[in-house]
Amino acid sequence: MRHATTPRWRSVLQWAACILVLAGCVDRYATDIPVEYHDLLREKYLGKHAWTRLTIQHEKKEGVKIEQDQEVIITELGLHRAGSVTVETLDGKVRVVYPFNLVRPLALEHYERALLDALWLESPETRHAAHKDKYGNRIADAIRDHKVLPDMPMFVAYLSWGAPTKIVPIKRGTDETWQYNTPNLKKATIDFRGGKVAKVDGENVADTEAATKRKRLRRT
Repeated sequence: MRHATTPRWRSVLQWAACILVLAGCVDRYATDIPVEYHDLLREKYLGKHAWTRLTIQHEKKEGVKIEQDQEVIITELGLHRAGSVTVETLDGKVRVVYPFNLVRPLALEHYERALLDALWLESPETRHAAHKDKYGNRIADAIRDHKVLPDMPMFVAYLSWGAPTKIVPIKRGTDETWQYNTPNLKKATIDFRGGKVAKVDGENVADTEAATKRKRLRRT
């Protein structure tokens, strides 16, 4: 004989089902990157010194920023929602939470790519020496000074200007246009033909205080 479910128990079962559904949603959408990778990412990046690849601005505090090519310390990794990284200047006076605005669900490889698009993990001296060995003095100096030269290979242009805001394919293959709209590159573009720079429109505008200091040090 089948026992009828009482209204009280029916209500309890309905609530239990709702809790299970909500728990599944939280598990998926609160931590898209599997939890076992969180400790690996923190061990790899937290507390490390890095250098800003572009001027980074705080996601909520207007006017709070750290200029391009500044040494910082990585103090927090935002592994939820659309991803972010928190960095501080060496004197601790400026703290920036820089958003990645990644598409959900958040994936490990996308997070690391966004992090490395925002920060260098090697010092300027180490990078410049490596670029001189690989590309020669002219190209190494251009990368250091954020200049894009004709016939530069695509990856070298990326080293100089960083990741584009948008990529517009021209046709199949390696013909495409990189569009930039960042604090240092306003409405700038690079046209590639056959995987090399064919045309450049715009220039990197480093924040004047940091850029002037670097140029003065190089001259002396």
